[in-house]
Amino acid sequence: MHEDPHQHPPQAITTVAHLDLDRYLGTWFEIFRLPLKWEKAQASDSIAAYLLDTDGSIKTDNRCIDADGKPDQPIGKPVPNDASKARLKVSFLPQYLRWLPFTKGDYWVVRVAADYTVALVGTPDRANQWLLSRSPHLSD
Repeated sequence: MHEDPHQHPPQAITTVAHLDLDRYLGTWFEIFRLPLKWEKAQASDSIAAYLLDTDGSIKTDNRCIDADGKPDQPIGKPVPNDASKARLKVSFLPQYLRWLPFTKGDYWVVRVAADYTVALVGTPDRANQWLLSRSPHLSD
């Protein structure tokens, strides 16, 4: 197999320069996602609520309807990983297991509308991506 000399490697994923976490808090509706190994392709009605926890940190309350029509509700703990606050690490493990290494996933805010009504989120390896909106339907 020969490599195409004209083909360039993909550019590195960049994030927004600064994420205002206070404005990012609230409910987001999933408009589109790349398939996830831990979420069945048939899952629907996916929403994510980003909330201030009692200790001042952020928690995420994700909800969807699984392929069997049953509700699924993982609770996660996103933590900013750099000064921009746009690169977060998220764990969905119970609090007593979050100390384990390699149990946090990347959650990078790649783009966000100036009014914080639409966001594109992904992982640096391009394996996961979500288009989120403050409303359940996004106009063309």
